[in-house]
Formats: sequence, structure tokens, C-alpha cells
Amino acid sequence: MSDNQDEEKLSLDGEETQKLPPGGELDASEEEIPDQQATENEASTQAEPTGEDLHQQLQQLRQEYDKEHDLYLRAAAELRNYKRRVAQQQAQQMQYAHESLLSQLIPILDHFQLALQASTDESAAEMISGVQMVYEQLMNTLEQFGLQPIEPVGETFDPQHHEAVERHLVAADDPAVGTVTEVLRPGYRLHQRVLRPAEVKVAVPEDATEEE
Repeated sequence: MSDNQDEEKLSLDGEETQKLPPGGELDASEEEIPDQQATENEASTQAEPTGEDLHQQLQQLRQEYDKEHDLYLRAAAELRNYKRRVAQQQAQQMQYAHESLLSQLIPILDHFQLALQASTDESAAEMISGVQMVYEQLMNTLEQFGLQPIEPVGETFDPQHHEAVERHLVAADDPAVGTVTEVLRPGYRLHQRVLRPAEVKVAVPEDATEEE
């Protein structure tokens, strides 16, 4: 068969076909060239953000930073408040650590006072002086631990620190109305905490008694 006849067989129904190279296959690299170029062009377009895109990204980063910074400030404030509360609780525990002991010693002070008030015999003056000295030493020691007597003679009656057990009748216009005129049993407090209120006599107007 001649070469011209072979070339005619390469055409079908008047359409030209690509002449195959020896071996009958196209080079694979030649087929992929158009797809690679399209991919590179698309990647090049995506890799070049506009100024508006950059501005939006910057705004988003700022918002995220502000959010995280606010969370940090809140956490730091809560931590400071927690440390302050713990320090206050520890200080209060230290301040009132001897509350139970001092409460049990208060009746002893009462007995000392009763003994001093009942000792009127002149022959017992030396003994009374010794008891007085012991009482004062004990009281001074307790005061160093924060114990303070409540002896509110002349002060306005305060139910948080005083317990009214008797009335002292006075004229309605007497300036002493509503004040403590006598302490029947002293009270005690540890720093600002009342361990025992003072038992007192309070001045009240006479007409208030008549109305009752």
C-alpha cells in the first residue's frame, strides 16, 4: 500500500485528525499545559488580596484582640478580688482566734469584781489589795489580746452593745432620757465583736411608765 493511501485513512468523513507521532500517543506533558496555566492564573488571582480585604482582616483581628483582652482584664480583676477576700478572711481569723478562750475567762473577771465589792472588812485590806493587783494584771493581759470592757455610763443606750435590765425614772425634760445611768454588769467585746453585752440601767421619762 502506498504512502498516500495511508494518509487518506487518517481522515474520517472529511475531518482532519492530528497526526500521531511515532508510537501513536501524545506526550502527557503537552496535554496538561493548558490546565496548569489555568491553575497558576487562578492561584495568582487568589494570592493578591485587595486593600478592602486587608482592611476587613485587620478589623477582624482587632475585634478578636479586644475580646481576648477584655477576658484577660476580667480574669485579672476576679483574681485580685479573690486574693483580697482571702487576705481579709485570714486577717479576721487571726484577729478573733482567741474569742473562745476570752469568752470563758469573762466569768472569772466577774468573780474578781464581786470579791472586791464584797470585801469591806478593814482587816482584809491587804488581801483586797492583792486581789486587786491580780485582777488588774489579768485584765491588762486580756486587753493585749483585744478584749475591751463595755462600760457605757452616760452613753446613749445601744441595743447592740447594751442590755437594759432596769429603768431609772427621770423627768420628761431631763437630758439623761435614753442614756445609760448605771452598769450592773460590764460587757466585753473582742475588737469590734461583742462577746457579751453590758447589763445596764436606762433613764426613761416618768410619764412613759404612767402610760403603760
